Amino acid sequence: MSIRQRLVSASLLLLFYFLLSPANGVAQSSPPAFAFDDPPGWERYLTKQLYMLTHSSEAGLILLWPNQAYTSTVAIRQELQQPYREATTLLTPSGQPEELGNNALGTYVSGQLIDQPCRGYLLGFHLPGGTGGNLLVSVAPEYFSAQRARQLAITILRTIRAYESPTKSAALRDNGANTLGSTGGAAELLAGYRIASISSSSSYDSGYRSREIIHFCPSGLVRVETESSFYISGGYGSAAQSDHDSVAGYWKLDGSGDNYVLTLQVNGQSAQESLRVIRDGAGELHFKLKDQVYGYYGAADCR
Repeated sequence: MSIRQRLVSASLLLLFYFLLSPANGVAQSSPPAFAFDDPPGWERYLTKQLYMLTHSSEAGLILLWPNQAYTSTVAIRQELQQPYREATTLLTPSGQPEELGNNALGTYVSGQLIDQPCRGYLLGFHLPGGTGGNLLVSVAPEYFSAQRARQLAITILRTIRAYESPTKSAALRDNGANTLGSTGGAAELLAGYRIASISSSSSYDSGYRSREIIHFCPSGLVRVETESSFYISGGYGSAAQSDHDSVAGYWKLDGSGDNYVLTLQVNGQSAQESLRVIRDGAGELHFKLKDQVYGYYGAADCR
């Protein structure tokens, strides 16, 4: 899919995102064509293989998406030299693309993104084995720093790699024996993936953010990460606090259709939770678990 087609999707996603309440942000979608590491402080969302990253305090928006047309640096250069215009979006490149190494090129762009003025840095990359894609760091002109935009793009580029579903899991220590046996008859729904539930709220003088990520390893290992943070500011000063916790154990999923039972064993104790599949109009899956909505969040980290 070309830059033109993907940026239409990006524009629609951005419009959809800004219409949503921040408290309803949920990561979702099937596994991507490539993997990458988030820059510190940036939070990713995923819809139909289009990644969007936002920051709680730094201005800007980062978008990543696959591009199957990128089979060589020649193809990347040809696209990056062309301006993009579609509906309320216009991005014009500045000069010739620069070579960034590892089959990647980048260029500064300026114009409008869904009718909003923006400047940014756009790059294209091609990975061994045929996977290609684009990365756009977009910032409103009044906050734009050419050095920062390029730095963020290159920082992410250096971590991009071909996606591989995990097949091996490192053994967890001090976690006891796995008495659950196999991962269950419905294991393919979760095995090798991580799911996440993300929520946030803010006002002029306070804010709260929470995230829970569950890693389901094919071997039957599971890791649950929880993070929360809040800040308060006002006439008497300000305060902030953040907490992070992680527990590990084993998992098993049984059921069929849209209704399942998730069994978790942590510290020798087992508990069962109802897990219900929610299917949206685009065919993407969400999971209702413990009164929270989760979505696919990429590959499980089973190192």
